Amino acid sequence: MRPDAGPGRAPLRSTVLPLVGLLVLGYVVWEVDVLRPATRLTAFPNYDLFAEFQPRHSFAGEALRRGELPLWDSHQIAGHPFLATLQGGVLYPPNLLYAVLPTGRAMGLLAVFHLILAGGFAFLLARELGRSRTAAWLAGLVTMLGGSSLFLIYQTNAINSLPWLPAALYCAARLGREGSHRWTLLLALCASLQFLAGRDYTFVMTAHAVAFFAIFQLFWMMRDGAGARRMVRHVAQLGFAAVLAAGLVAAQLLPTLALAAQSGRTLGGLEGEFLEIYGPLPPAVFLANLVNPVRGAIRREYLGWLPLLCFLLGFRLWGRDRAAVFASATALLSLLLCFGSQTPLYGFYRELPLGSLFRLPSRFAVLFSLALALGAACGLDRLCAAASDRRARVRALAPGLLLVLGFGAALWLSLASGWLERELALAARPWGWFWLYGVSLDHFADLGRGLVYFGAGAALLGAAVWWAGSPFGPALRLAIPTLAAVDLAFAVANPFVHPARAARSAGSGAACYKAAAAITGEFGRHLTFRLPDSYGLLDKDGERFGTYSATHYEPLVTLRHAAFFAALQAGGTPMGQSPWNERSAFMGFLNAVPTAERARLLDLMGVKAVLVDGRPGRRSPALDGLLERFERAESCSVATASGRAPVEIYSNPHALPRAFVVHRVSSVSSPERALQRLVAPEFDPLREAVVEGGPSLSPAPGRAEPDGRAAILSYADGRVAVRVQTRKTGLLVLTDAYDPDWHATLNGERVDVHPTDGLFRGVAIPPGDSEVVFHYDPVWFRRGAVISALTAVLCLVLWASALRRRERPG
Repeated sequence: MRPDAGPGRAPLRSTVLPLVGLLVLGYVVWEVDVLRPATRLTAFPNYDLFAEFQPRHSFAGEALRRGELPLWDSHQIAGHPFLATLQGGVLYPPNLLYAVLPTGRAMGLLAVFHLILAGGFAFLLARELGRSRTAAWLAGLVTMLGGSSLFLIYQTNAINSLPWLPAALYCAARLGREGSHRWTLLLALCASLQFLAGRDYTFVMTAHAVAFFAIFQLFWMMRDGAGARRMVRHVAQLGFAAVLAAGLVAAQLLPTLALAAQSGRTLGGLEGEFLEIYGPLPPAVFLANLVNPVRGAIRREYLGWLPLLCFLLGFRLWGRDRAAVFASATALLSLLLCFGSQTPLYGFYRELPLGSLFRLPSRFAVLFSLALALGAACGLDRLCAAASDRRARVRALAPGLLLVLGFGAALWLSLASGWLERELALAARPWGWFWLYGVSLDHFADLGRGLVYFGAGAALLGAAVWWAGSPFGPALRLAIPTLAAVDLAFAVANPFVHPARAARSAGSGAACYKAAAAITGEFGRHLTFRLPDSYGLLDKDGERFGTYSATHYEPLVTLRHAAFFAALQAGGTPMGQSPWNERSAFMGFLNAVPTAERARLLDLMGVKAVLVDGRPGRRSPALDGLLERFERAESCSVATASGRAPVEIYSNPHALPRAFVVHRVSSVSSPERALQRLVAPEFDPLREAVVEGGPSLSPAPGRAEPDGRAAILSYADGRVAVRVQTRKTGLLVLTDAYDPDWHATLNGERVDVHPTDGLFRGVAIPPGDSEVVFHYDPVWFRRGAVISALTAVLCLVLWASALRRRERPG
């Protein structure tokens, strides 16, 4: 039984009241501190919210409102699988809110909901691990208001997946204690919801954390003399939960794996050059953020001084306090992993299954913060545990007190020696960690205040130890989480605009894209050169405004797309020098201004309009050189961080139509060979096409004049119908991206779709009038949906069976 559980309804009250408190506290901090009147529109921390997630959720919400499941996105980068990318969380049930509310409003409500949910599950986990109500409340509020959790609001799929980490550990703990199949099913549900939320690294982190926790559970069972049969049964139940989770998410998992097989981000993980793009996390930055209570931007490492001191007091890598041992070991390992390649442990971790799947090992701060929250709860209980006398309490706390004093001395030495100041100055370099957090050196100008907080916190904890058995004991005990909540809330003065409060800034380019649409026509594409101080022009503008964009912003992009854009940008002028441009895998946007010669690939792509910054001196000479082959057509303006700014729109008279017919076809073996032919000076894409593995077609002697006509009859994300008229055999080229799940019929008969011109689709056409219908049929989604449905039915049957066994008398 938990330490303060009582008879009757006391356990229910002891759970509901703290959860209600977390709900109220979380919502107040969200409204007052996170969504405060912010001052910085454009910054790296909130860049993804406006440039990646808002367009994505807007596109998905529109599709859901039409009663469609968004499987394919035709609006970006010549077309790309949408659901399969995982990032959008299309199948995550709470994301249905995007079909009901405006995108920015839904982003805010879902973020605060999942923050509160994370705090609630952390509270339940701490209670299950034997913590008192007050200590568990401390764990919940640290998880909810800690910088690591608040930092995840800048990525919607990350904050959506956060609560399922403590929820999965809670279910695993209940499963180990009770052995009931109900908890096997609930563990599978938590794992599946976290995967469907769309953030790969939190899912992998949770899987590894549950596996680590299972090792502790098996050791505890062995120590308790549970017997081999129970231990084997527990491992089997965990394995069965993993199988059920895989089955439940099959509709998402199988398409994602199929897309990953076409990309550079496979299950084998990323190459070393794509990891730690900005370098490993400097220990000085971690320490400074951990102890700096100065009000300002959200820092992942700041978890409050009182929880930190409680954690140090409760730190145990041995002993019979199981929760303290697990929390301490998890915090230590995740802390080391935060520093990435600076520690040998990271090399070992990368050898584990899925260990090198994601970038930036500093993201282990999420697991560290949860472990510290649980450890703080253990320390608070240990701090105020009833003992025979004060001396006995002090003796019991002696190891923790030494850790506290040692940490304080190390902080004082770091400040007094100037080491911390020097290391922070190095970390403040351009494109470094200060840029990632959106902070400056000024934010650390008063680090000495941390020593004041240390002294005040140590004094409060000392008073709690001294008067633990007195009438003042309960009040002092309650003061610790209360002041911790005040500290965490005060530490946040979020300067970054959130779409929940300022969604209009991202939509300020609507007039520009309307003007561009008048130039592109119904099916033409546009190319946007984004503004550095505005979200009015976006890489994902097609999803945002329902247009067709030549760029994208998507972590899971096919190698075929990457090869085409590599050919487009070869020899071009870099638009900026940054570690991201130099070391990141291709994500769908331009990193260089193409040369005039390679811009012919934009013609092939059907780019009819180009949107650029219209402010004098804001464009590079290379961009001005590229614009010389276009014609200035329109102007407009967008919102920027410093007011309205002009935008110029150029038309491209050389752009090809979306669909056309050629009569000369050559066959090659790979996209790379096709692109080699495309960039040859003599290649004319309107008269010749290059297919992979398809039939060659040579014209009659003389110049291959185009005599065929192609007209798009209907166009939707999953279906395109084209009418073709030609007097001789040819190839219909549709400049939409090739994918093996796109099929075609010619006058009702199934025909092959050939990869054409490196990126696009082609269908052989006989003489005469024909109608070609392309349709998207993602086979792995269909198969996965069947598996998910069958697994869901199995889970319901097993749940009903478990309930019947529970209700059976005797």
